[in-house]
Amino acid sequence: MSIWLSAVKKGDQEQLKTAFSESMRRQFDQEGWAQVLMTYQDLFRSAFGDYTLEDFSFAFTGGEDSGHVLITFKGMVLPGLRVYCDASAEAAAGNAACARNFRLPR
Repeated sequence: MSIWLSAVKKGDQEQLKTAFSESMRRQFDQEGWAQVLMTYQDLFRSAFGDYTLEDFSFAFTGGEDSGHVLITFKGMVLPGLRVYCDASAEAAAGNAACARNFRLPR
Protein backbone atom coordinates (compact mmCIF):
# COMPACT_ATOMS: atom_id res chain seq x y z
CA MET A 1 0.00 0.00 0.00
CA SER A 2 2.74 2.47 0.87
CA ILE A 3 4.36 1.91 -2.56
CA TRP A 4 1.05 2.80 -4.20
CA LEU A 5 0.56 5.95 -2.10
CA SER A 6 4.20 7.01 -2.53
CA ALA A 7 4.20 6.51 -6.30
CA VAL A 8 1.02 8.54 -6.71
CA LYS A 9 2.33 11.32 -4.43
CA LYS A 10 5.68 11.51 -6.30
CA GLY A 11 4.13 11.07 -9.77
CA ASP A 12 6.32 8.03 -10.42
CA GLN A 13 4.75 5.80 -13.09
CA GLU A 14 7.48 3.15 -12.87
CA GLN A 15 7.06 2.80 -9.11
CA LEU A 16 3.27 2.73 -9.51
CA LYS A 17 3.57 -0.27 -11.83
CA THR A 18 5.27 -2.25 -9.06
CA ALA A 19 2.23 -1.85 -6.79
CA PHE A 20 0.07 -4.11 -8.97
CA SER A 21 0.03 -7.74 -10.07
CA GLU A 22 0.84 -8.76 -13.62
CA SER A 23 -2.83 -9.00 -14.60
CA MET A 24 -3.57 -5.52 -13.26
CA ARG A 25 -0.49 -4.12 -15.04
CA ARG A 26 -1.73 -5.54 -18.35
CA GLN A 27 -5.11 -3.94 -17.78
CA PHE A 28 -3.52 -0.58 -16.96
CA ASP A 29 -1.14 -0.87 -19.94
CA GLN A 30 -4.22 -0.66 -22.16
CA GLU A 31 -5.47 2.42 -20.34
CA GLY A 32 -2.03 4.05 -20.33
CA TRP A 33 0.02 4.62 -17.20
CA ALA A 34 -0.05 8.41 -17.52
CA GLN A 35 -3.86 8.27 -17.34
CA VAL A 36 -3.80 5.75 -14.47
CA LEU A 37 -1.42 7.96 -12.49
CA MET A 38 -3.45 11.10 -13.15
CA THR A 39 -6.66 9.35 -12.09
CA TYR A 40 -5.11 8.23 -8.80
CA GLN A 41 -3.54 11.64 -8.19
CA ASP A 42 -6.90 13.35 -8.64
CA LEU A 43 -8.65 10.79 -6.44
CA PHE A 44 -6.06 10.90 -3.65
CA ARG A 45 -5.82 14.71 -3.73
CA SER A 46 -9.60 14.95 -3.43
CA ALA A 47 -9.81 12.36 -0.64
CA PHE A 48 -6.63 13.11 1.35
CA GLY A 49 -5.39 16.58 0.40
CA ASP A 50 -1.64 17.07 0.82
CA TYR A 51 -1.05 13.71 2.53
CA THR A 52 2.14 12.10 3.74
CA LEU A 53 2.74 8.37 4.10
CA GLU A 54 2.88 8.84 7.87
CA ASP A 55 -0.79 9.93 7.78
CA PHE A 56 -1.76 6.30 7.04
CA SER A 57 -1.63 3.04 8.92
CA PHE A 58 -2.51 -0.40 7.60
CA ALA A 59 -3.50 -3.76 9.04
CA PHE A 60 -4.14 -6.99 7.18
CA THR A 61 -6.81 -9.47 8.21
CA GLY A 62 -7.29 -12.74 6.44
CA GLY A 63 -5.38 -15.71 5.22
CA GLU A 64 -2.81 -16.66 2.64
CA ASP A 65 -5.17 -16.42 -0.35
CA SER A 66 -7.49 -13.56 0.56
CA GLY A 67 -8.36 -10.96 3.14
CA HIS A 68 -8.74 -7.24 3.70
CA VAL A 69 -6.30 -4.38 4.20
CA LEU A 70 -7.73 -2.08 6.82
CA ILE A 71 -6.69 1.53 6.29
CA THR A 72 -6.61 4.39 8.78
CA PHE A 73 -5.97 7.97 7.64
CA LYS A 74 -5.19 10.50 10.38
CA GLY A 75 -7.09 8.37 12.88
CA MET A 76 -10.14 7.93 10.64
CA VAL A 77 -10.90 4.34 9.63
CA LEU A 78 -11.49 4.05 5.87
CA PRO A 79 -13.24 1.28 3.96
CA GLY A 80 -10.82 -1.60 3.60
CA LEU A 81 -9.52 -3.06 0.38
CA ARG A 82 -10.27 -6.66 -0.49
CA VAL A 83 -7.07 -8.56 -1.25
CA TYR A 84 -7.04 -11.75 -3.27
CA CYS A 85 -4.47 -14.06 -4.76
CA ASP A 86 -4.03 -13.73 -8.51
CA ALA A 87 -2.09 -16.97 -8.92
CA SER A 88 -3.35 -17.76 -12.43
CA ALA A 89 -2.11 -14.46 -13.86
CA GLU A 90 1.23 -14.80 -12.11
CA ALA A 91 1.64 -18.40 -13.29
CA ALA A 92 0.91 -17.28 -16.85
CA ALA A 93 3.65 -14.68 -16.45
CA GLY A 94 6.09 -17.33 -15.22
CA ASN A 95 6.07 -16.22 -11.60
CA ALA A 96 5.75 -18.83 -8.87
CA ALA A 97 4.63 -16.38 -6.20
CA CYS A 98 1.07 -15.34 -5.71
CA ALA A 99 0.65 -11.62 -6.36
CA ARG A 100 -1.99 -9.72 -4.46
CA ASN A 101 -4.60 -7.56 -6.11
CA PHE A 102 -6.68 -4.96 -4.36
CA ARG A 103 -10.38 -4.40 -4.92
CA LEU A 104 -12.23 -1.39 -3.61
CA PRO A 105 -15.28 -2.24 -1.51
CA ARG A 106 -18.62 -1.97 -3.24
